[in-house]
Amino acid sequence: MTAERVGLLAATVIVAGGLGAGFALIGSPSHQRELALDHRRVEDLSQIAGAMHARFHVDDSAATPLPKTLPRDLIIKYADRVAETTDPLDHRPYTYMRESSMRYRLCATFALASANDGGDHGSWQHPAGMHCYQFDLTRGTDPLADLSAHASEAKKRATRVAS
Repeated sequence: MTAERVGLLAATVIVAGGLGAGFALIGSPSHQRELALDHRRVEDLSQIAGAMHARFHVDDSAATPLPKTLPRDLIIKYADRVAETTDPLDHRPYTYMRESSMRYRLCATFALASANDGGDHGSWQHPAGMHCYQFDLTRGTDPLADLSAHASEAKKRATRVAS
């Protein structure tokens, strides 16, 4: 084998190893796409919840009762786009379930379980598959407060069951 071929083989091995290491660290392009779609779903649900709270929560004593279906005119504007009330992949509407005049759930189907990294969407943890978030207008105008309270209650229940 000539020195030129050995060098070419070594370069090929290094490049292949680098690609393999890169995929191992950050995942494949399809995995990254699924992460991006799940992030978009969380952003959409967050914005929908914020708009619902802004529209239907007046103050602690007089909230407007929730509608039976998600309002069609619910438009949430980002700096660069309008939030969707439909899934970015299959364009099916996110699920809205009215539980009472003050409580509702928003649901989406996620490709992957969320990482428990406490990042920007730390309160929006979810498993892979269908997952619903519960909101309560009587808790105020911040939908994230609902998620934090709901997560705390679930953790307490899990601790009691484990003991």
